[in-house]
Amino acid sequence: MAARLTARSRAWQRSDFRPGDIVEVRTFHTCTDTYRVKRVNAKTLTLEGPGGGYDDPKREYERVLSRTRDGVTVTNPADLD
Repeated sequence: MAARLTARSRAWQRSDFRPGDIVEVRTFHTCTDTYRVKRVNAKTLTLEGPGGGYDDPKREYERVLSRTRDGVTVTNPADLD
């Protein structure tokens, strides 16, 4: 996981995401989960949780490991530029 983080040329930012994207995020230091993006906020992503809306998790952009849109997965946000 550390290698994935250090390989980035720049940090993730708001413009890299839109609702419906699939993201892999760090939940703890060594654990990851995959979620669908529900809302893109200034500093966080609101993700679709299992409880139908009342428990939707939020994660900071720095916790995102990859983003998938239209079948294309990006792990380095600089590849989007």
